[in-house]
Amino acid sequence: MKKIMMTLAAAVCSLAAMANTYTGQLSVSINGVGGPQDGVAINMDQNEDGTYNFSLKNFVFYLEGEPMPVGNIELNNLTATEGAQFKNVSFTGGINILPGSTEEFPNADDWAGPYLEEVPLVLNAAFNDMAISVHIDIEMEVLSQTIKVDFIAAAKQGDVNLDNEIGIADVTSLVNIVLEQE
Repeated sequence: MKKIMMTLAAAVCSLAAMANTYTGQLSVSINGVGGPQDGVAINMDQNEDGTYNFSLKNFVFYLEGEPMPVGNIELNNLTATEGAQFKNVSFTGGINILPGSTEEFPNADDWAGPYLEEVPLVLNAAFNDMAISVHIDIEMEVLSQTIKVDFIAAAKQGDVNLDNEIGIADVTSLVNIVLEQE
């Protein structure tokens, strides 16, 4: 029985190590108009083959306080390159945005993303187990819209730069994530 419990505990720990949810501030602008939203969650989950799946689920954009439900942005099997302190992934191509599902917007028809068909998206992200920075560009030529999405967050509070100290260097590491993206 003890072996079974240890095996189960090891399996749960390994799954936790492969999945990371980051909660932070998302800033969205359409043609330069928009603003920040706090408490948004992004997932960067590692697959068994070492690639990563990115997801921004139930994405709702607020323009002048009014919600515009967009949907789920998901990119799978992204290859990461190793940076000094962060892994980096990028994607350029067309994606289909899937409908989300929330209490406020429970029906698939409530979500605008699926109506857009293929969306041209450029994503750059830098992350480690403690922090993430994401930049997304979407050029919707048909709608004459330039959409910019920026996200920065820590997965956990504390030693972001993994130097065994908590201090200003951790804040500097978060800023450097953003600077690496530009």
